[in-house]
Amino acid sequence: MSIRTIDDLIREELQDTEFAVRYAEAKEEWTLAIQIARLRREKGLTQEQLAEMVGTKQQNIARIENPDYSGHSLSLLRRVAHALGTVAQVRFVPAEQVIAEELGEDRKPAPTVYRIRKPAGTSVKKATVVRETPPD
Repeated sequence: MSIRTIDDLIREELQDTEFAVRYAEAKEEWTLAIQIARLRREKGLTQEQLAEMVGTKQQNIARIENPDYSGHSLSLLRRVAHALGTVAQVRFVPAEQVIAEELGEDRKPAPTVYRIRKPAGTSVKKATVVRETPPD
């Protein structure tokens, strides 16, 4: 019987798209919290000092440095980034790409195509965006 590691279990679970997307989002939150705390310490700042520079309370800095926190305000993150001499960036990445990266796969995922469907005889307001994955 072979021993399975946590990495084996995660890799297996990453085959499920919904799990993979949630995993990637959680990983992003952990990374963000750790990065902010690290940058603050590298600058020799306490949470109180950073809060003063940003125009907020120490509790808010503690909150965004908590990996379990997910209610980040882009405005606050931009102010923190500016105070730390950095720039906050937000990207929208196709879920397929995130999953491939998490699985360590070099292949590029198939592109996802979005088409606007407007039923005949209806207004543009009734149009919907439909996600299609082209066949291989």
